[in-house]
Amino acid sequence: MDTATRTVHAKRSMGSPARALARVYECIMHRDLRDALIRVASPAVTIALTLAIARARRLTLVNDLGLRAPPPGQAALWSLVFVALAVGQEVAGEALGWPAPEPWRDKYAGPALAARVAGIVVLAPVAEELLFRGLLFRVIARSPLKQAGAIAVTAALFAASHLQYDRRALGLILLEGVCYGAIRASTGSTLLTMGIHAAANGYAVYQRISG
Repeated sequence: MDTATRTVHAKRSMGSPARALARVYECIMHRDLRDALIRVASPAVTIALTLAIARARRLTLVNDLGLRAPPPGQAALWSLVFVALAVGQEVAGEALGWPAPEPWRDKYAGPALAARVAGIVVLAPVAEELLFRGLLFRVIARSPLKQAGAIAVTAALFAASHLQYDRRALGLILLEGVCYGAIRASTGSTLLTMGIHAAANGYAVYQRISG
């Protein structure tokens, strides 16, 4: 191999990683994938910060944050209650002519869709329940507001964290927040609220994918 040929091969070998990095950068900067990655990163940061604050305040994961298995009977009962509320929302929506959720159709695909689903169905419920029904619920319940105040305040803050939605949706989110708070107060478990919250978000994602 002559000197010129070796030079060409060297330039190509140096250029390949750069081209690969450029392709990765282009994918990340694509708006749909970027938005999906934010949906993953935001709850991940929330989880980390919540656990850090809990540790600084010397709160335990089980007794204070509620990371414990709920009693099976109560878990079944609250799951049925939440299903009944969800069915009631669907019936009310049909009767009142509420618009159907906007379908995603071909808007998201591949990595963008996978990241978006993971963020909405898995990470967001864990992060929000750990923060609202875990850390904040425990702090407020120990105040003069007690558990009733903790249910109300965390539901309001939960709804306020979803201000990107319209008033009707915010009302439903507030109702869900009250339900999650009641579950936390009744069972002492945020694992149950995480599971029900994930199921609710999963159904919402299914509606958008299948619409």
